[in-house]
Amino acid sequence: GALGNLARGGEESGRRRKVMNISKEDLAKHTNKDSCWVAIHGNVYDLTEFAVEHPPGAESIWELCGTEATEVFKAVHSEGMLDDFADEKLGIYVGSILLNVEK
Repeated sequence: GALGNLARGGEESGRRRKVMNISKEDLAKHTNKDSCWVAIHGNVYDLTEFAVEHPPGAESIWELCGTEATEVFKAVHSEGMLDDFADEKLGIYVGSILLNVEK
């Protein structure tokens, strides 16, 4: 990924963490530079650490924390760039949960 596996404590790249379904409500809890999640092209990424490495500056990412930002991303990046962010990918963005049924 963008930060590399060594920076993450050397976790094996072949190991995959469990894919989470992340709702709009969950995404909206991560809205600042201490915890910055952004939904892009149907996936949610934790960009907290990357923001300060973002070449145009961290502010442009911090403005998007907690939001679905595909259109903003597409305006200046190719979707293929996201391939470098496998380590930052948290899960699939499922949008708003209209009905939450507990078992």
